[in-house]
Amino acid sequence: MKRQRKTAALVGWAVALLTVAAVGLAISLAPRGQAQEGSANEQQPILQYPEFEPTPTIGAAPAAPPSLSAAPLYSTGFDSEADLAGWEFAELEPVLPDSASRWGVRDGRLAQLTTEPVGNPDSRPTIAVTGDASWQEVIVGANFYDLYNGTAGLVTHRNGDNYYRFFVIADYYEDAPKLALEKVVDGVVTQLAVADGPGHVDREWHSLYLSVIGGELSASIDGQVVLQATDAAPLGGGQAGVYTRAFGGILFDDFAVSKP
Repeated sequence: MKRQRKTAALVGWAVALLTVAAVGLAISLAPRGQAQEGSANEQQPILQYPEFEPTPTIGAAPAAPPSLSAAPLYSTGFDSEADLAGWEFAELEPVLPDSASRWGVRDGRLAQLTTEPVGNPDSRPTIAVTGDASWQEVIVGANFYDLYNGTAGLVTHRNGDNYYRFFVIADYYEDAPKLALEKVVDGVVTQLAVADGPGHVDREWHSLYLSVIGGELSASIDGQVVLQATDAAPLGGGQAGVYTRAFGGILFDDFAVSKP
């Protein structure tokens, strides 16, 4: 009986060894591309958004109001990558060098494209800005189309870690306040004015405007003034641009800066 058990055990081990050898031989003989398929060398985003139902047509953005065309300092419709000459893409929080936010032109609009190197979405704020310190008393405007990002805004008077920003959060988010006008000095945020809502509706075009005249600030969405504030120690001039988060899924168009 013991001899029979020992023989059965030896046979079992032999079969297992033959199976392992056969699998190893099959892998070694597989085509190189097949063997590497799905390997760690093929970087993929950690988080990928599900496929959304396509928006039937992303129509033309709203026309800029006369106030943005009366005394223009700068304007662009982002028709091509060449329109990004002179633009800077910056993080508002510390990040690793290889995980910077990505921006680019897509179908004639400025698009936020998640982060480097493989497109992972991130909740951190990011900006695209242009201009210089000569932009002091200004009206800044842009149109945006939010696919699934949730946050859109404007930045002005940006000089390093100092700037004003105005942003709106989508209605479907529970975050509050939905509207905020803020001053940032050396990275420290001070809320100048806030409102609980309403936020913006996704998959529709909206227009944002931010006016800074001396220490008087006024922020509008779709032509309606929603926030106003007075800053007793106004910032000096600086860059202007758009603000969002590195989630991707948002488009900007018809950016303009003018004198009041």
